[in-house]
Amino acid sequence: MPLELRRIEVHLDEPTEDGETVIRLLTNVPTEKMSALEVAELYRKRWTIEAMFGELESVLESEVRSLGKPRAALLAFGVAVLAYNALSVVKSAVEASHDLEANNMQVSTYYIAAEVKFTYGGMMVMVEPEEWAGQEVQSAEQLSAALLEMAKKVKPATLRKHSRAAKKKVKKGYAPGEVARKHVATAHVLKGETLC
Repeated sequence: MPLELRRIEVHLDEPTEDGETVIRLLTNVPTEKMSALEVAELYRKRWTIEAMFGELESVLESEVRSLGKPRAALLAFGVAVLAYNALSVVKSAVEASHDLEANNMQVSTYYIAAEVKFTYGGMMVMVEPEEWAGQEVQSAEQLSAALLEMAKKVKPATLRKHSRAAKKKVKKGYAPGEVARKHVATAHVLKGETLC
């Protein structure tokens, strides 16, 4: 029995890295269950999740190859997701405290993570444990207000996201078959012998 599919075209405001302006989706979900707009929105949400996993790997190195046991790897991944959530809160506070849209600027999760990594050790040496006790008893609203106040002191330019330029398409040059299949003995090359 043939499989019945719908093709949905999503026309992009900005082209992809490869210069594509249209994304075509195939789905077997009938129109009665989900409109084309709903399918496109679901696809867009999927890519926000994909981007999050990409950041987890590149920023927090969530896949630790040396962890041979699945439970250890799962724990490391869970800790990375928790850290990502904390970094996302910090990123949101910085974005809310500064008018970044006016400067067409985005904050990089990578640079926030690097900043935390470089300052954490010194902070733990300089800040006495008693000073952290006050943070534990704050309500979510109080903690949010304190975080927004601290975020005002951040210089967003130091955390600026640098977008990658579009990859240049390079035509792959292939050697002719007769050249690729021609065997050249290393001993002949070392002796300086020329081959016909």
